[in-house]
Amino acid sequence: MKNIYYLKSSVIPEPLVNQWYAYPFLVSPATSAMLTTYSHLPIMQSYVDNPKSHEGMLKYNEMVGGPFIALESHYFISVAIGGFS
Repeated sequence: MKNIYYLKSSVIPEPLVNQWYAYPFLVSPATSAMLTTYSHLPIMQSYVDNPKSHEGMLKYNEMVGGPFIALESHYFISVAIGGFS
């Protein structure tokens, strides 16, 4: 007997590139580099400067997708040194 699986109608897919929202202009290396430089890096610097602020935003559903890193503050070192282990 085969198991049949399905997604509920409330599921919303979110395509990601390196755990960031997959905007169409992330495909081109030039625009991807610009987005990383002018968007992703400032968000990561903001997290390194104040991880508790970003962690606080996790409590508010309306902030999902906002300009913050959705990580608990104990991941601070991983973001600060640029890698997860």
